[in-house]
Amino acid sequence: MSVLMVINTTGLQYDDRLRKEVGSLRTLGADVSILGLEYANRSCRRSVYNGTAATTVELRSRGWFVQGRGLVVKTLEMYLRFLSNIVAMRPTVVWCHDMEMSGLVPMLAMLRTVGLIQYIVWDQHELPSDSRLQSRSYRHFYAALIGLCNCVVMANHERRALVVEWLGGEPRTPITVLENYPDATFSEIAIETLPEEVTEWVGDSPYLLAQGGANPDRHLKSLVAAVLRMPKFKLVVVGPYLKHRVAELERAYGAALRKQVLFTGPVPQMELTRFIDHAYASVVLYEAHSANTRLCAPNRMYQALARAVPVVVGANPPMAKLVNAGRCGVVLRTDGGDVNDLSEGLRRLEAGYEEYSAQAAAPRGLMWESQDAVIARTIDPLVHGVYENSLSAAGLERR
Repeated sequence: MSVLMVINTTGLQYDDRLRKEVGSLRTLGADVSILGLEYANRSCRRSVYNGTAATTVELRSRGWFVQGRGLVVKTLEMYLRFLSNIVAMRPTVVWCHDMEMSGLVPMLAMLRTVGLIQYIVWDQHELPSDSRLQSRSYRHFYAALIGLCNCVVMANHERRALVVEWLGGEPRTPITVLENYPDATFSEIAIETLPEEVTEWVGDSPYLLAQGGANPDRHLKSLVAAVLRMPKFKLVVVGPYLKHRVAELERAYGAALRKQVLFTGPVPQMELTRFIDHAYASVVLYEAHSANTRLCAPNRMYQALARAVPVVVGANPPMAKLVNAGRCGVVLRTDGGDVNDLSEGLRRLEAGYEEYSAQAAAPRGLMWESQDAVIARTIDPLVHGVYENSLSAAGLERR
């Protein structure tokens, strides 16, 4: 069976969920390849993830509009380039990723109708926006898109339950859950030293890790303010950041920021362990202003615990439930937007660190490989030829 993963991503080397799914499918005997659009916007073919063939496309329309403009044209071009490659490759399964592929789903259904592909999996890393789901017409449209798929995949059970509620009950299309647990490849990476320049900057100070912490919905300003109240700690912010946001913090805090906070920029997924392993704790925050962030699926929290590092998390239900049950860190009263709450949480972390650290090192079975049976069931109907899709391409109605 050939499975084509179709994705719009920052970069294949940064997409851990994709890497894990590819690995599981290959373990199950599937012939997996990747078709993607990366931020670098380069057309090329290369091998990734230990021998998986990857094709990336280039959008000419990105040269026609400045960033953030012409999104409709860029999206249409992305769909057309993906479709031309899919028709040429003719995979058995198209496994498309995230909400950006909403408009591609009915086109894939048409390809399935004429026999160019056989099976559609829609992997929804995120939820639709709250504003869209307040619209009854969009909910009907979203339900119709799900009905065009052979299977839908979601990132945790809380999100699945909410989608089922939005849809008014279980849809005929199966909705399965693949939690963002780390896999053995990540968990078993040998401990390595920090990059030399980071080691020199950290010195003898314990540091907190904010993996992906500069994203707009991660409460960076509050976290920086809380850390600067505690001279004992330094803060290492790993991942992309916007220069103007860092400039704002520099204007506010001056030399104090440069002394206590380090922004590394993007780090490939398989090199993150160098930063995780030497951290005092990992701080995982998501603004709870939407269903998507309130019901976050925190890959970076699981990664820290897989490397026996305690965590400080916001009160978002999926994270709070796990950390409270495992006593492997501190759960804040808020989602992390309150500086006083964050400061108090860091003090609790320091006071109970011995217990939190010991519990973080306790095995808890949160391994990606434990879900291989779920992935097998996702494609099992196709293997045995028993699936009949509940809707044809004509069933899609835009209301």
